[in-house]
Amino acid sequence: MSSLVQEWTEKVAAWRSSGLSIAAWCRQNAEGYHRFLYWR
Repeated sequence: MSSLVQEWTEKVAAWRSSGLSIAAWCRQNAEGYHRFLYWR
């Protein structure tokens, strides 16, 4: 698995376990909302 895919797999897992909305998680983690949706 490429490092970018691995990185996003971990970010999505972190979001799922956080209990936050995608928007809230992205704000807290300085991540782009639309970029997150693409990788989710």
